[in-house]
Amino acid sequence: MKFTGKATEIAEKLIDLFKNGDPGQAISNMFLKGSGLHCDKYSWNNRLLVFMAGYSDAMGFKQWKAKGRTVKKGEKALYILAPLSCTGEKTVKGVKEKYQFIRGFRGVPTFGYEQTEGEELSFNSQDNEHLSGLPLLEVAQSWGISVGSYAGKENGAAGYFTPDSMAIMLGVKNISTWLHELVHAAESKLGFLTTENYKEQKLECEIVAELGGCVLAHTLGLHTEADNGGCWNYIKSWSKQYNKDAGEAAYKLINRTCQAVDYILKANEEIKEVEESELETVEV
Repeated sequence: MKFTGKATEIAEKLIDLFKNGDPGQAISNMFLKGSGLHCDKYSWNNRLLVFMAGYSDAMGFKQWKAKGRTVKKGEKALYILAPLSCTGEKTVKGVKEKYQFIRGFRGVPTFGYEQTEGEELSFNSQDNEHLSGLPLLEVAQSWGISVGSYAGKENGAAGYFTPDSMAIMLGVKNISTWLHELVHAAESKLGFLTTENYKEQKLECEIVAELGGCVLAHTLGLHTEADNGGCWNYIKSWSKQYNKDAGEAAYKLINRTCQAVDYILKANEEIKEVEESELETVEV
């Protein structure tokens, strides 16, 4: 099979995932289907490319424009594979017949949802009952944060928080992931996390979010969901990338972690107080 232009680079990227990455994990999470996702129409390979790149959906420049969104200045295209179809002719029992065949692939430029701006689009999954039951969901909503889900998890990320658009998106049905992203949101409210400083303080932001999420789960009585082992492995993994001792790195961030957790719990208490006050007013 022939690959032309960008298609060669795309094919190599997919092959590299199977050689050096975790394809089983990446592929399995693609089955958390989205609702109305354009890339649901793509082949499995192309959908995997979209999720690996960290996008919740992807389509062409003009297609985004038709949806009321424009590609941000300076964004680079994500290339997916498109088949090159040809018409051939063969003789069957003495009769010439035409047939279609694919002689190769070419790269087609697309852009991820997160690379665009404009009208907000919903990417909630077809089965989103789990979102309404998330603990502390009211806290996120009171901060003006939209919560949704997307089709799968990319680059090892089971969810993400975007401070610019104030949205939490979940790729898995996992309480610890949700609380991790909620701590990111609290850090954003407290001024510790912005798109700019996250790039320079990835380790600190990720440790606070993971440790804070674990603490929150225990505080809520969700001891199993706290996933102590997974939390520690996550912190060790991030610390290793920066050649830091995990225990020391986490210890230095205890104060910041507790500040984020306290901010969330106090917001939750305030919401409950307002609800109780409104209930008493109705009863009177």
